[in-house]
Amino acid sequence: MSIKIIIADDHPLFLIGLQTALSEQFNIIGTAKNGKEAVELAANTSPDVVMLDIMMPEMNGIEAAIKMRQNNASTKILMLSAETDEQTLIDIVKAGLDGFISKNSSVEEIINAIITINQGNRYYGTDVAQMIHNIRVAQNLKDDTFTDRELDIIRYCAEGHNYREMGTLLNISPRTVETHKNNIFKKLGINSTLDLLRYAIKNGIVRL
Repeated sequence: MSIKIIIADDHPLFLIGLQTALSEQFNIIGTAKNGKEAVELAANTSPDVVMLDIMMPEMNGIEAAIKMRQNNASTKILMLSAETDEQTLIDIVKAGLDGFISKNSSVEEIINAIITINQGNRYYGTDVAQMIHNIRVAQNLKDDTFTDRELDIIRYCAEGHNYREMGTLLNISPRTVETHKNNIFKKLGINSTLDLLRYAIKNGIVRL
């Protein structure tokens, strides 16, 4: 049984080219030129896989993917992008999407990506796989190492707040803020705010 696919992209030439390249291998049941149109199309056709450009008008690809998942949790989502930046990959990982592939990928790799995610596995293009791995490691480290309150304090430290200001923002005493910060230092084996900021930036807890 052929895999049913929707392709969404706001660049007509790319959309037509991809549709042509994949039509012999898969059942292309529809195309869309923006995120909103893609969500409506998916709701009416129940595709196996939706290929979404990240940057589209009216609704971007990640927003569209989340709405599609709400309508049909079994639909697999493969994100497409001409550019690969860390924040985009972080957003994709957080959204729990099935795969990401560069628009510069070969047709063979795109076909492999579609088959892979349709089978229930994740697929990330060869050019971003290591970046995705690093993001997942950092995300797991944050989740396992720090409490939500400690993460708040790390972020407020990065913004330059003192104990009193952080206490006001968090509705706790400055002494409690200091205790939390000391606990963070112990967990990381560090003894300075500068070391904490270096760690937080390196692991994606805060961004410059």
